[in-house]
Amino acid sequence: MNDRYHIFDHTTDAGIEISGKTITGLFITAAAGMYQIIGISDAYSGTSMTRMKLIEPTREDLLVSFLNELNFLLTVRQKILCPIMNLSIEHIGNDLLLNVSAGTYNLSQSDLSGLREIKSVTYHQLRIVREQDEYHARVIFDI
Repeated sequence: MNDRYHIFDHTTDAGIEISGKTITGLFITAAAGMYQIIGISDAYSGTSMTRMKLIEPTREDLLVSFLNELNFLLTVRQKILCPIMNLSIEHIGNDLLLNVSAGTYNLSQSDLSGLREIKSVTYHQLRIVREQDEYHARVIFDI
């Protein structure tokens, strides 16, 4: 089964249910799902490279930090990561370290018009589980 996501409405918020064969596939799929909610197509290709490192104590914290960082890059710097070429997660003591290498695309004002704003990624109903050789998560966004 391929990594995939399903978008759903949640009261005044929006959410995604994500599946991935690996934990890294789950994170990459979560980013694609979030971009889809915002209204960003997958037609962009990065014009420069960027690296990102995040450290958190749990997979759930790491996923929220990762998606919030992508949202920050979009809302403050008008940039998206595309494509994500390398994403790894490793244990560093009691914490998890996320390393990302990705292309970066600077959005124009016309690219930004009509996009849906995400205020924040929430912890509401957030849980990452592994079932039948797949990782699954449900993420709700404050719109």
